[in-house]
Amino acid sequence: MINQADVGEWLREINQRPDSAPRIIQEVARRLMELEKLNEQLRAENLALSTKYKVQQYKDRIAELEYQLNIIGKHLEGQAVGLDVVHLLVYNRRGQMLKLELRAKDLVSGAIITTFSGEFNLETEAVGLLAVHPQDELLLIFASGRAAGLPVADIPVTDIPPGQGKRLNWEESFTPTLPQGDDLAAITPIAKMSTFAHAIQTSRRGYARKIATKFLQQYVAQNNVGKGTNAAVAVDRPFNLILCQPEDILVLVSRQGYVMSARSDDVPVAADQAIRLAPDDVVVASFTLAGASSLVAVTQEGRAVRYPADWLKPAAKLGGRGQSIWSKAKQETGIRVIGAIAAKDDDWGIGLKANGQLVAVKIADIALGMSGKKEHVLKNIYPFDLVAFTGVRFNHRV
Repeated sequence: MINQADVGEWLREINQRPDSAPRIIQEVARRLMELEKLNEQLRAENLALSTKYKVQQYKDRIAELEYQLNIIGKHLEGQAVGLDVVHLLVYNRRGQMLKLELRAKDLVSGAIITTFSGEFNLETEAVGLLAVHPQDELLLIFASGRAAGLPVADIPVTDIPPGQGKRLNWEESFTPTLPQGDDLAAITPIAKMSTFAHAIQTSRRGYARKIATKFLQQYVAQNNVGKGTNAAVAVDRPFNLILCQPEDILVLVSRQGYVMSARSDDVPVAADQAIRLAPDDVVVASFTLAGASSLVAVTQEGRAVRYPADWLKPAAKLGGRGQSIWSKAKQETGIRVIGAIAAKDDDWGIGLKANGQLVAVKIADIALGMSGKKEHVLKNIYPFDLVAFTGVRFNHRV
């Protein structure tokens, strides 16, 4: 049999000692043979069962084990993938996706990577950016709470047009099948799901809930992870799903510049208010620190602030206003956060401007500070409107 502990141990072994992969493949093959024998036994036993409930229990267990084996296979395949390559997804609520291949050696801080045709308007079209490993497995989460799996490899790479004259456009995008009447709310990499204790689901209006991994695996198999919202808040929608360990620090950042942080294990299992927001405020970023050394927040006009990770003061109780990135006077000027990330010095930030330009920013170029007074003007972005911002980390395994 295969259980979550086995999977976690194998993945840790591969990450620490890549040369152990052949031995682990042999072990997986042996377990597969055991699983096949078990399947035969279950088929025979099912013939004698008198209730549909027991049959379904067996089917669910088999599906869960087969899913875990599939994920292990993807991890093993990923060992051969170059670590200097990251795929950047540009997507919208209609599910349209463009996948760009980024290499660390090709990025220049402040340089324009490519340009999209037309202009983006935050009021009419929400656009998302997400950096993923080429061998990762994605979970598409829809506004209804329904979900669907999608391997990154199934999304074709969109070639970046050479020169400044040629532009990308949505006509070249890949669009997976969406549930009828639904739209895309979030995309989460889940290849490492079995190695985490739980996941935190967050909503646009600042609600959060904790889902144990064993339950999340069942929800994924059933193609429905739920909305993670409060039914009494009609305007809310799913925002993100974050894989966590109990000691990880969860961070939520609002558009008006408030930051709430807390231990992920302190998040309740039922959706509850994690950060108290003004009626016209929403969550624009949620993530865990995961060993990052700093918190980076970028404004809509292209200014950035970077605080050391210890600037965050994890709350003993969720539901408060959190810390403020800027002074009250600064917030009253109407300054707005478009995105925030947890970053290391050698990470990159990628910003999408309203005019369609995609720009790279080296995180180390943004000066560290302990207050919002020390802002950094992003080259080739300020003073133009940003519509999306995300972080990119090279030299890591899926």
